[in-house]
Amino acid sequence: MTYDAELVVSPEALEPSFVFRKAGLRGLPSLNVSVNNIPSGLDLKRSEEYVLAFLKGEKEFSDVKLSHKEMIQLKDGTTGIYYEIGAKYQRHEIVIVGVIGYKNTKMIGAALIGDLETPIDYLKGMVRSLSLEIAKP
Repeated sequence: MTYDAELVVSPEALEPSFVFRKAGLRGLPSLNVSVNNIPSGLDLKRSEEYVLAFLKGEKEFSDVKLSHKEMIQLKDGTTGIYYEIGAKYQRHEIVIVGVIGYKNTKMIGAALIGDLETPIDYLKGMVRSLSLEIAKP
């Protein structure tokens, strides 16, 4: 999938499916937004499995474990899934909270990565405010 470079917002080049990445002054928390085609047969109720498989396939991540998931209603009324994942990035313990929603044929995800000092409710509040309304620049 390709994206119009003017619509991708990041100070660095992003690997495909990521369309936005922004980090705090110390690197965390880090907000990552991705858009993919919905994998064939992947029901929204199990879409966190896609994230888990991605993380487990990256050599920098280890001890990847889902700690919570629930179906939620996003800000715009769309049904989504909220998840919390604990992991190690290199040797650092991190928490990843995210939401995934389906819009037409696309899977849209937003995930925040924080360290264990970042309050989970802070991260949770940010990702749960996702809206899947399409805005044209």
